[in-house]
Amino acid sequence: MKKSIAFGFLLLVLFAAACAPAASPPQPTQSIDEVVQQTFVALTVQAALAATQVPPTATPLPPTPTISAPVEASPSPTLDGPKPLKPEGGITGSLSYPSEGRPDIMVVAFSTQYYPNGNYYFTFTTPSQGTYEMVLPQGEYYIVAYALDPMGNPMGLAGGYTQAVLCGLSVACTDHSLIPVPVAAGGAMGEIDPADWYAPEGSFPPYPLK
Repeated sequence: MKKSIAFGFLLLVLFAAACAPAASPPQPTQSIDEVVQQTFVALTVQAALAATQVPPTATPLPPTPTISAPVEASPSPTLDGPKPLKPEGGITGSLSYPSEGRPDIMVVAFSTQYYPNGNYYFTFTTPSQGTYEMVLPQGEYYIVAYALDPMGNPMGLAGGYTQAVLCGLSVACTDHSLIPVPVAAGGAMGEIDPADWYAPEGSFPPYPLK
């Protein structure tokens, strides 16, 4: 009797267990769409940060060089006296002296434009030279010769190319004024002889080299 009651109770328990509804699986806290969406957003942000970040080893580009146009150098002025201006011409002449022998002579061409204190040009000759020649810029000049001693110092006597030279240097030739000599570009004036050593004192400029 007791065995029948126990067996019946066991069957009742088993039947109840079989008839009880099965436990449902736990529900996920997030849906799959939400997880995919969050992962996509995270990857997008990470890619943007990587694109804007400058690598620490990046080397800045060198500045673009600038090219300056060459500047022509201006010639420096010189202060060593007047220079002949091209185009040029020239003069030649014979040398003389009112005594035996002829000393060293300096022939000077004074520009008539600035006479007597302006531009002048000169050349030195020795006793063995019977003529002189000078290259001058075009213009007009007075020609005067100065006698020098063996040391190159002026002897105080000067001769000029004057009206008396053209007159023949006779006693009757009393005009001792200097003759302006024109010098043309590319030309040469000959027979410009500074032979008037007889002019009164002061007729010619003093020796120009001090």
